[in-house]
Amino acid sequence: MMVLAAFLVAGVACSKEDKEPVPTEDNTEIPDPEGTVLVSVRNSVNGGTPVELPELGRFYIDEGNNFVAYDSNLEFCAVGAVRGLGDVRVVSSGGWAAKVAVQEGYGYFARHKGSDGYKYARLYVTEYILPLPDMVLGAYVKYQSPYDIGSDLSVIIPDVNFKSYLMRNFDADFDGKLSQEEADSVQVMNCCLQDIKSLNGIELFADLEELYCNNNQLETLDISKNTKLEILVCHSNQLSSLNISANRMLTYLSCSGNPGDGTVFPVTAWFDNTNVPKDFPTSYLYNGKTITIDYKKAN
Repeated sequence: MMVLAAFLVAGVACSKEDKEPVPTEDNTEIPDPEGTVLVSVRNSVNGGTPVELPELGRFYIDEGNNFVAYDSNLEFCAVGAVRGLGDVRVVSSGGWAAKVAVQEGYGYFARHKGSDGYKYARLYVTEYILPLPDMVLGAYVKYQSPYDIGSDLSVIIPDVNFKSYLMRNFDADFDGKLSQEEADSVQVMNCCLQDIKSLNGIELFADLEELYCNNNQLETLDISKNTKLEILVCHSNQLSSLNISANRMLTYLSCSGNPGDGTVFPVTAWFDNTNVPKDFPTSYLYNGKTITIDYKKAN
């Protein structure tokens, strides 16, 4: 039996989509799906050992009582309180993190990016291990790995306008779905002027080299998984900051027309203000005011 564990700590959560199963009248727990495994999990300061998720990799619980990857690139996403492992159904593109806190009665997804795309597992924390009322030693965790989310990647795209753009432009076989093969074929994406509020799901396009997402309603932009990007045009949105530290192949950046904090637009990069690349801006006008771009080197 695998042993590890977790505690109630503030953590990262991802939003659920409106595709939840209809609750039963008595709110009873949904039956476990085929292939469910139950493990008793203890944390790393109480003799914890890694737990293997078949076809994904291993995870463990760190000293901060979070699910974290063990010798793998696993990511996790909490979906909130659910009625059992069978109730953990809808994968979201947002809220993925290297670690999340474990909470009793919560469901989670884990994912691993391999050469053939993402593979998923789902987890459910049934209850804490409580030898004493105020002493949580761990938790009983159910998991199913791998978990098949189906062949349509578009189901995890939360923004309807972004999803509509993707289906119009990249559903090559016109089957009404977005496959991993179709996503992997995309090198240039021009989704400007689409009234898009979120590009969550952009990480699915790992081979993307050029992204034009200007003139939308973006407040955040996470391109940390798009490491092949060479051109990024994200001007005229609602961004307060930008992080390009993982995008070292970038040769061109356009980020004007974003409010920043009203005077400064912070950009986290692999360089600082002393060695800004040639085709990267250093300031721009926004509502009649000069916005200075402050490049800070990532730690």
